[in-house]
Amino acid sequence: MSLDELPFAITHEIEDGVLIADDTEWNGDTEYADIMEEDWTKKASRPDVEGAVTIFGDKIDLGRETQNHFAEYWGPKADQSGIDRLAFVSEGIKARAIGANIDTASTTVEIFNDVDEAIEWARPE
Repeated sequence: MSLDELPFAITHEIEDGVLIADDTEWNGDTEYADIMEEDWTKKASRPDVEGAVTIFGDKIDLGRETQNHFAEYWGPKADQSGIDRLAFVSEGIKARAIGANIDTASTTVEIFNDVDEAIEWARPE
């Protein structure tokens, strides 16, 4: 299954060295996480990608299972992919709740309310 076959709209686009993951339609159900993460990891591992921004919408439910999944997956995958800067974006505290549980060895993680600011921050210098 690919991103196009998911029952909700998700996009992972690369723009000026930044992988922008628009996950605003995702509700946080980990049933589809493997498909989303496989695509994200493939694109994040490209040599021209140094930063990543993930945008969450109001639909995401940050239950314990979802938060644990993020903590186990995102930090190590960002490090392994060679991402220097990883930004999470949402209105309110949702991105902060996710970002607070991400441990990385070499990737800097920041939380934003504004998508454009996050992309500018994540862009390679």
